[in-house]
Amino acid sequence: MTEGVRAEGGRPVLVTPIVRRWFNADGTLDNGTALLVNGLGVDLPAEVRTLAAEHDIPLVDLTALTLVAPHAVR
Repeated sequence: MTEGVRAEGGRPVLVTPIVRRWFNADGTLDNGTALLVNGLGVDLPAEVRTLAAEHDIPLVDLTALTLVAPHAVR
């Protein structure tokens, strides 16, 4: 997809997903699951960061920017 954007003269930018609040049964935040955005156990933020680095694509890391927010909610 990014090559198609470049082929049309565009400049691709990749964005990681925001951190979601995912709670354990006892109400505590499950930090590991909160960073994953699908049920397959894929660390999507890490995959997007790798893709951006490998293909020299600018990255907006919303995962890093929103990581502190779920910890502030109690």
